Amino acid sequence: MIRSSKIKDLVFENGADLCGIASVDRFVDAPIGFNPTDLYSDCKSVLVFAKKLPKSVFLTNSPIPYSFADDFASKEVFRLTYELSLKLEELNIIAMPIPTTPYEYWDSDTMTGKGLISFKHAGVLAGLGVIGRNSLLNNPNFGNLIKLGVLLLNVELKADTILK
Repeated sequence: MIRSSKIKDLVFENGADLCGIASVDRFVDAPIGFNPTDLYSDCKSVLVFAKKLPKSVFLTNSPIPYSFADDFASKEVFRLTYELSLKLEELNIIAMPIPTTPYEYWDSDTMTGKGLISFKHAGVLAGLGVIGRNSLLNNPNFGNLIKLGVLLLNVELKADTILK
């Protein structure tokens, strides 16, 4: 059995700033169609990781620095998601990459899209933070200045403690 620490080391070596693991049974209350096992029936663990954004993007009245950092962090998370899925396959682990976009589910009444699973709820279940009054995932070290990535794994790993 592979250890959670080995997986996390790989995630951090590849550039993530945060990493947490949730066992798939923590998603029992996910809406139908949004449980990780609805996407990948052999999912046993959900790996959630993040890249941080610099706090300095809020020291200006211009939205451009934030947009730049947000775009860059998103691309880094996409790269990490792809690279980690390949590197984990080399360890004989199926690691299904789950992107934030495009949306598979679109609510035309509210004009909002829904991802394949809720990344912020996955972040909570993986111990990366709590959902704040702003409805965003808030991490104790980085606040809500994070971009999340998710991989669905076919191996059981030790789950991280959920933060209160």
